[in-house]
Amino acid sequence: MKEKLFEAICDSLLIDRSFIHEDSNLNLLCILSNYLEGIDKSNLVFNPSSLKVNYLDHIKVKGRAISLDLGFLFEGGSSHIYQDEIGSDGFYSHQLQIVFLIMSLETKLGFEVDDDRAEKFETVKDILSFLKL
Repeated sequence: MKEKLFEAICDSLLIDRSFIHEDSNLNLLCILSNYLEGIDKSNLVFNPSSLKVNYLDHIKVKGRAISLDLGFLFEGGSSHIYQDEIGSDGFYSHQLQIVFLIMSLETKLGFEVDDDRAEKFETVKDILSFLKL
């Protein structure tokens, strides 16, 4: 089940399997997916342990916009700024992406989770624990 979940996350977020670990933060995976869309990834060397950090410590909020330097995710110390603005629906795009990710996983893996439980999923391990119930 673990490998099926990892592959389903990769397919849903269109990110490489090397980013997916049990301790990977789901919000950070969605932010990373948004950031990597359309950029040249050939010079990026990913630091796998970095997806375990509390990304909220790195977010800067200004009005309805957030910015996050994703440099801690990559080796070399370069700055990689992700920016997002709250939409008219009141959500940032990575927050909506988590909802779509959970819906996609439900379809691909054949399970259902109520909204209250899904909101508590912070890491890939949380989903694995739910699936083992």
